This record gives sequence, structure tokens and C-alpha cells, in this order.
Amino acid sequence: EKKEKGASGTSAPTKSILKLASWNANGFGTRLINQQDRSAFVSFLRREDPDVICIQEVNLPAEGPPGCKRNDGRPRKRNRIGTQTK
Repeated sequence: EKKEKGASGTSAPTKSILKLASWNANGFGTRLINQQDRSAFVSFLRREDPDVICIQEVNLPAEGPPGCKRNDGRPRKRNRIGTQTK
């Protein structure tokens, strides 16, 4: 927070303006894997240069062995996005 001299000569806080990007990204994982979608997303971020990025309604499956199903007890790679869908 910056302070500027007001008309009375006292310091008053000024508010910073933040640029916010919000996206309701159904299928975000698929979009990141698709090179064309990923390039468009990165291009948007570079062009708009937001301070805050909000991504809503994202359900990213963890990568697991081929054919794995939810709650099957098989180990998952939580730091990687799965490429297979239901």
C-alpha cells in the first residue's frame, strides 16, 4: 500500500488496482494437454498480464495406471494430470 500526500498535507493510503482473470474451465486438464488450447491460454495470460488468475470448477484426475478406477486402491501420481477420461 502506497501513501500519498492529500490536500491537507497528511499521508493517506492509496489503493492498488489488481487485474483479475476468471475462467470457468470445464475440462481444464484436457485443455492443458491440447497444444492449441494451451497455446491460446498462455497467449491470453501474456497479453492480459493478470495479477490474479481464478480457475473454477476444475476436476483434474490424478494420473494412474491404465484402466484404474476411482477408489480401487491403486497408487496415483498426484503431481501429474491424468490424460484418460471416464
